[in-house]
Amino acid sequence: MNLSNIQPHLDNHMLYAIVICIIAITICFSICIFYLSFRTKKIAKLVDSSSPSHKVDSNKSQWRKSIDSIVDDYNNNLISHDEACAKLASIARKYVSLLTGKDITTFTLKELSSLRNKWNNKIGADKLRQTITALYPCEFADRNINNQAQQTSVEQAAHWVLILLESWSSNDRNSKRKSRRNSKI
Repeated sequence: MNLSNIQPHLDNHMLYAIVICIIAITICFSICIFYLSFRTKKIAKLVDSSSPSHKVDSNKSQWRKSIDSIVDDYNNNLISHDEACAKLASIARKYVSLLTGKDITTFTLKELSSLRNKWNNKIGADKLRQTITALYPCEFADRNINNQAQQTSVEQAAHWVLILLESWSSNDRNSKRKSRRNSKI
């Protein structure tokens, strides 16, 4: 029996095209699944599942201790001014990343500024941007040229991060909706 007898309108070229399309769709689908699973793993590393946002939010003492430890290390000359500011900026980024579930640890100032348009917690997004902006001169600026970098102390930078930590509200509209849904279940 010949294939042309069963489906005379399908020739070999058409069959090859169909097979190639199916393979291409399968490859695209596989790439999408691979990308999404990689992205989920990256966020999962950042957000410890044993520390949901309400638990992290209520246990700020550990974050405060980390900030105090950086200030103490600086005061004891164990780290430089620039290292202290970089560590403080890292704490601010990690804390907000944990609460939001979005890895912002490597975001630029421009990307941080754009978060205001994407997040419901606009006040928190503004405070994050302002805090990181204030730490940037200390972290990257030439202290001989940049006046703000000369005047910003590690204690002041730590205070800014503490303000962000204390005032951050993880109770934006999405969180409230989720908690309402969970309480109804």
